[in-house]
Amino acid sequence: MRTVFVSGLVYLVALALPVCAEDAIQLTSGESRDYHAHWSPDGAWILFTSTRGGAPGIWKVPAAGGEAVAVETGLEGDHHISWSPDGKSIAFDARDEVGRPDLWIINAEGGVPRRVFEEGGPRFHPSWSPDGGRIAFVSFKGGNPDIWIASLSDPRKCERITSDEASEQHPMWSPDGRAILYEKNHGGDFDLWCVDLATGDDRQITDLEGNECQASFSPDGSLIIYS
Repeated sequence: MRTVFVSGLVYLVALALPVCAEDAIQLTSGESRDYHAHWSPDGAWILFTSTRGGAPGIWKVPAAGGEAVAVETGLEGDHHISWSPDGKSIAFDARDEVGRPDLWIINAEGGVPRRVFEEGGPRFHPSWSPDGGRIAFVSFKGGNPDIWIASLSDPRKCERITSDEASEQHPMWSPDGRAILYEKNHGGDFDLWCVDLATGDDRQITDLEGNECQASFSPDGSLIIYS
């Protein structure tokens, strides 16, 4: 098993705990800041956000090493990103014509992005479901940053997943699609929580000093890696 991580640049390391920093393979270089790294579903590419174009944009680099390639969107924003399960498309957030962050989908090779919702946001932090039919995201629609889920066949069908006064962000689906991992801040720092979509059971995963963030599941769902 291997994992990808970022420390200003993108690195790859074999996940044999404890991990030795000197064993990490550097995949990107330069003066830019690279972040939000994600494996492609087939394991061939690493998708990431980078400032190497002068502003945040979407890039990908072969997992075996090679030159980074831009995925041109024509939009501006922090570009939180998520592969579709078939690897053919990318969901991301970017600012619309009036400056609000909203959700978009683009071909993995680049092209003209299409908006997920007809009406404006703000919406951000998309995460594509394992079955390809839904997207989890963050919205202020309920007054606070909460986790929501939309059907891609009819984005008007939205389900609110969290509804307390805390701030929630960065949803991530479990591999079986039954739960969503996310970050919650009750006024101190961010901890990891996981909500069961069938039962609504919401449980805290971490309770450490500082922020636990940028979490994702292992392919079998038995482990969680986070910053």
